[in-house]
Amino acid sequence: MDDEKSDVELKLAKRRQAVHRWKENNREYYLEQKRRLAHRPEYLKRRREMYKAKHTSNEKSENSTINCLDCGK
Repeated sequence: MDDEKSDVELKLAKRRQAVHRWKENNREYYLEQKRRLAHRPEYLKRRREMYKAKHTSNEKSENSTINCLDCGK
């Protein structure tokens, strides 16, 4: 079992190293691709949805904390 786990960990480590090397060797292409993909309308829509969801959940948690503090009075 440990051998299987170490094999998987070794493969993952080698994969991460290969990805890192590719990104280093193709830095300009990689950055250009990231910029191009980040401006897609569907990507921007998703990011706006995630931003709104995060901020509404933060507001709810802040309100519940304030309500709990008021309950102690």
